[in-house]
Amino acid sequence: MSLIPCTESCVYQQDGNCNLERAASCGTAESSQCVHYIEKQKSKAR
Repeated sequence: MSLIPCTESCVYQQDGNCNLERAASCGTAESSQCVHYIEKQKSKAR
């Protein structure tokens, strides 16, 4: 398992690291350099 630092607001980011088994970088996403980036949904407080 690789240690991939990540500080993005991504569904795969946990405790400052990417938790994917395999990850790639240098993607084409505008807001991120990762091809796997999916923005976390903000929870709605009631």
